Amino acid sequence: MTEQRSKSIDLEFWLLEVASEDYVCLCALSSPNPKFVWACFHLTHLGFSVAEVFDKLWEMRDRGLVELFAKENGQITACELAGPSDLLERLKGCIEHNTGISYWYGLTQCGGANYEKIALPNWALFVREEQVSVKYEDGWSVQLTSANKTSIETYLARYDCPHEWRLSSEFRVVRNWKSTYWKSLPEGVEVDVFCYTPPSLDALY
Repeated sequence: MTEQRSKSIDLEFWLLEVASEDYVCLCALSSPNPKFVWACFHLTHLGFSVAEVFDKLWEMRDRGLVELFAKENGQITACELAGPSDLLERLKGCIEHNTGISYWYGLTQCGGANYEKIALPNWALFVREEQVSVKYEDGWSVQLTSANKTSIETYLARYDCPHEWRLSSEFRVVRNWKSTYWKSLPEGVEVDVFCYTPPSLDALY
């Protein structure tokens, strides 16, 4: 295997991995400051240019591994693109003129399957945290979901933040649990957690 072929595979896996948990906004990938891009996405060791990244992304789109779409004011809109250079030009315009349109990519079912073959993720250990939109005067709520109760309890035991928490609901069984936007498991569990700042920390701010 040639070095160029090996680098190409590394870049493909990296693009799959970056989008394995959530959709990725392409504006960050097209930043004119390569150091900023690579620092954000941990690509310092691969040394690809922005053009190379978008060429690979377009190739993966043609192979059905990823999907590209646009958002305007938070709503998904049609995305007709002529190629990677067209996409880069549109991203440049979005950044310079603040058009309110953003471009994103995510894994398809086929792309997710390819990612699983390489990464072999253990979904039993995966915990998804989503902040509930309702906030309270003394804290906020998050919802944790996982394949099992033990993984959530382990996650909470290692919760690394300056706030305290307490369970605000019982554990609930979730059928057809979506561990990510592209991956579903037959069953999972979810629980609501209330996070708050203890009085001792309030005094520091």
